[in-house]
Amino acid sequence: MKIKFNNSTIQQFNNRGFTLIELIVVFSVMAVLSVVGIASFASYSRSQVLQQATTDLVNTLNTAKVRAASQIKPSILQCNNGILESYKVVINDPSANKYTLYAVCSGSSVGAITTTLPLNVSFNSAVVKSITYPVLTGGVNGSGDVVLSSYAQTKTVKISLVGGISVQ
Repeated sequence: MKIKFNNSTIQQFNNRGFTLIELIVVFSVMAVLSVVGIASFASYSRSQVLQQATTDLVNTLNTAKVRAASQIKPSILQCNNGILESYKVVINDPSANKYTLYAVCSGSSVGAITTTLPLNVSFNSAVVKSITYPVLTGGVNGSGDVVLSSYAQTKTVKISLVGGISVQ
């Protein structure tokens, strides 16, 4: 487009692009937001792994408690026609991050279901712990705390004297 001004012609160009400065600013903002988003996602993912491991442990403890209360006896082959005494959850190898659910029939443990904690989740204590739910008497033997940790985060599973389970 040509414009006449004081007997001289000025040519004006219509630029429809972005300047280099504008592009640098936009890409810098995008980079900062991406870094913040990735860090937040990694933190969220780590906390969810710990939460899932805690939920799995609580579910196993609740399974033992409910089976003991309802007197669900394992199959005849597993229990060998013995008397069902209790269900117990044993943290049998804290260094390997494993725990096992057993049915106790006539003094022997049968029907083991072993669960391994996810990678980077561990028990905070190296003490072997056994939580037993007797069949007829109710309550629990081995009440106390089980602490799980992962990436400087911890979850505590509290088992009360009457068998209640809570997470803190």
